[in-house]
Amino acid sequence: AFLYLTGVLLFTVGLAAELIPGLPKDVETFLLNWSFLFGSLLFFAGGFAECVQNRTFTSLEFHKGWFGALFNLIGGACFTIGAILAWFDSKASCNMYGYGSAIYMVSSSILVSMWKDEQFGLSFLAALNHLGRPGGLAAVASNTAENQSPSTFSMWGAFFVHVYC
Repeated sequence: AFLYLTGVLLFTVGLAAELIPGLPKDVETFLLNWSFLFGSLLFFAGGFAECVQNRTFTSLEFHKGWFGALFNLIGGACFTIGAILAWFDSKASCNMYGYGSAIYMVSSSILVSMWKDEQFGLSFLAALNHLGRPGGLAAVASNTAENQSPSTFSMWGAFFVHVYC
């Protein structure tokens, strides 16, 4: 999560450079390209760390964390390629950022589904998802009769989280 946060902060530097009035175009381009490149590399590194935690490279145990981590890695790779292409072809760069954003959207949908299933570690803290019950559901609620519900919110709730977030 720290890698993603730092990557977002670096992206903010490049975006802020576009908003500063009177900043020379070459300085703006320099800040934009380099901050996007380093931010994208951190996104890729975050996806790689998730893949290691979820054993994406070493197992074929297909579960939501496995796919979420894989899509975050691919999204980070698309962003990194887009950042490199920014020096050569701005249209291709924008296309790669678009592909990466679409892949991150799929990954985010998987993470919402994991949250719905009480896997609060999402794909970032995979060990947290294996506490308690077999099958990977976290044991947040006790096993009393009133807490036997397998999910914390309905499919409509998941739909509204997708729409409004």
